[in-house]
Amino acid sequence: INLVAINFWIKLFYFEKINFNFNYKHNIIFYYNISIKYDPSSYTVSSLYGFPEGPYHIPAEKDIINAKINAGFDKLILNNDYFIKKSNLLVDFSANAKGYIVDKTVEYMKNLSIDNFIINAGGDLYISGKKNKEYFNTGIIDPDNKNTTLSIVNIENMALATSGNYERYFIDNDKYISHIFEGITYEPVNNYKSVSVIAENAEKADGFATLFYLLDINEITNYCKKFNVAVLILTNNHKIVKLCNWEKYEKLSIYIKDFKIITADIDETIPFNIPLEDAPLYIAKEKAAAVFHRLDKEDIMITADTIVLLENKIYGKPKDKLDAYNMIKTLSGKTHQVITGVCCYSKDNHVNIEFSDITNVSFTDIDDEIIEKYLENAEYIDKAGAYAVQGIASMFVEKIDGSYDNVVGLPMGRLARNLIEYKINLF
Repeated sequence: INLVAINFWIKLFYFEKINFNFNYKHNIIFYYNISIKYDPSSYTVSSLYGFPEGPYHIPAEKDIINAKINAGFDKLILNNDYFIKKSNLLVDFSANAKGYIVDKTVEYMKNLSIDNFIINAGGDLYISGKKNKEYFNTGIIDPDNKNTTLSIVNIENMALATSGNYERYFIDNDKYISHIFEGITYEPVNNYKSVSVIAENAEKADGFATLFYLLDINEITNYCKKFNVAVLILTNNHKIVKLCNWEKYEKLSIYIKDFKIITADIDETIPFNIPLEDAPLYIAKEKAAAVFHRLDKEDIMITADTIVLLENKIYGKPKDKLDAYNMIKTLSGKTHQVITGVCCYSKDNHVNIEFSDITNVSFTDIDDEIIEKYLENAEYIDKAGAYAVQGIASMFVEKIDGSYDNVVGLPMGRLARNLIEYKINLF
């Protein structure tokens, strides 16, 4: 499938006018409209370097300049049935064509009434159903050590794809040349070691994995929330960053063997008459109200929200690095509260669980230099209070009084005990 995805598209676009009679081009435009850094015509330049399959080399400067003049997604006229090229450009859609092919294969399998299967196409993975009524365990391999995993997740009827700089690259005069080029400068990009995405289908996971590789972490955070995809990033200095509920695919699988994650688009403004310690439960209830109508009869819904509270002030997710610095600086040497509000309901109202869990977390005194060093790792992004207790920030913690899981983001022990009281089979 790798070769089909690459060679089909490359050969296709050697023609000045081409037929394009299947419903695919809207996906191409979709990613380009999010960011012009995602530009399939960058292949006009990257092909000069020998990508995708080699041999690799640095092309002549005049050839690079000429290719950059010809490149540009705006030099394609997109019609209902065809593209017309306005310059001598080349286009490579392997960034999401492989995912598209996987999805067509999934469609084919399900048309044959085959429900439990895995399709693995060179890193683009779709998992349908289960194995012996249990989730398939899916591991993200560490590209620097193939014997270890970065994360193990449980997904069903969903896709996972990874884009990275570790398969197709070469080094010239100590310069790392990756196969991924961006669409503004048309230069090779080396932003991360890898970016993995969990999404509802393989084309979406594939496309976003490549798009996110081109963006900074703040942009990734905004878009993964907007488009409801979970993200795992391995930075070039081998730090792991988990965004947009990635941990939920790891954590819930310990107790709950059959789940899916959906997002609730709500206004998280807290009314003035709500005590701050009750704010997480209020938000969890609002999330539940927003998605309750989407439940099937047999579903049980869990919603949660977590805040960091210190001296009657809520510390949510930082807006930027400066905001994160100020948060950690404020928490330094003090004891704050981590409060998670949890709601758990069933469609038939058989299950009705609401509670807040409070953990006291004491930080040691943290030097400014240590804070600045910590913020280089991007772990603070998308985290209440600008830290994840299970990560590097664990070195800040002097004492935890209460549930550790609550500080991570979901008090699973208490939730599991509540579910068992309702005769919910967790094991």
